[in-house]
Amino acid sequence: PHYRRYWQPVLTAGLKVLFADRFKDELPPKDVLARASNYEELIECLPHLRPTSKLSARAFPGADAARISCPLLFFASADDPFHPIDAIGISDKLSNVLYYITEVGGHVGWPEGWSADCTSFHTRVVLGFLAAHGQ
Repeated sequence: PHYRRYWQPVLTAGLKVLFADRFKDELPPKDVLARASNYEELIECLPHLRPTSKLSARAFPGADAARISCPLLFFASADDPFHPIDAIGISDKLSNVLYYITEVGGHVGWPEGWSADCTSFHTRVVLGFLAAHGQ
């Protein structure tokens, strides 16, 4: 996807700088780390996270998704450049999952701007979901 080709190299470069500042004693030699140009290559450089398949198994539900037994509200945006909507695993077989997909919002933006107060659209949906499920 386009995010792996264009966005991940930029974000990976920033992560390498952040990791080097915070975890320099735990990282492989700089020349090994410098060769990583996407998330998968970066993970493979980090001994406590690799292999990538192990991290992916923990980060994504895969076969375990069918075990979701309590109501789950899943927010996503159709124009998210990092996680295209057709690649996030929406399934009508997961009866306990309510998908709430907004047309716009990007990766971290919400439909009503950046303010985090109880009057925002996102907060109202979450509070309504919790009220409907007795939380």
